[in-house]
Amino acid sequence: MTFPQQTQGVAALAGATVPMLDPAVSGRITNGFLVTTSPMPARLSRFLITAGLNLRPDGGGRLLLHSLHLDDRADDPAAGVPGAVLDEIMGLLPNVLRATEGATVERAVVGRRAMPCDGLTVAGFADAGRRVYTVATHSGITLAPLLMEEVAGELFGEESALLAPFRPGRFTDGTAGPAPTPARRPGQQ
Repeated sequence: MTFPQQTQGVAALAGATVPMLDPAVSGRITNGFLVTTSPMPARLSRFLITAGLNLRPDGGGRLLLHSLHLDDRADDPAAGVPGAVLDEIMGLLPNVLRATEGATVERAVVGRRAMPCDGLTVAGFADAGRRVYTVATHSGITLAPLLMEEVAGELFGEESALLAPFRPGRFTDGTAGPAPTPARRPGQQ
């Protein structure tokens, strides 16, 4: 069972509909190449998002690299990462972060994004009795601090106006938007 099926299954236990995109079908929207470098002297303590390459620390002196403009080639999550993609990603690294010349690839995979079918976060009570709360999002890395506060408030009885458009009920009442388009530039994720 894949994570979209797991999310949908858990939500269904509470009577909610939270349709997720399937990476095996939605390909370019949900899949992207992720490259982990070998340990190196360059240090990074936070995410770095540029027009060509996204980086984040991955522990032990490693970096995790991703390039949005290459995701068009990542339509099959079962396929490996082509050598030309590895070369391009690794070629971008020294232009973005000093002390990374000569970095090597330790691991490369086709990553799969967890994404609701309309591309937007799902947040809200899944059942009429308000006993089960659902959160599903692709944007967790950037939205986590905000979601934490808003969801905690809702669990303690404070309705969040910010989360109103993201309720799971939008999938059953017809207000969910169309499927998302692939992100290809920073800010579209």
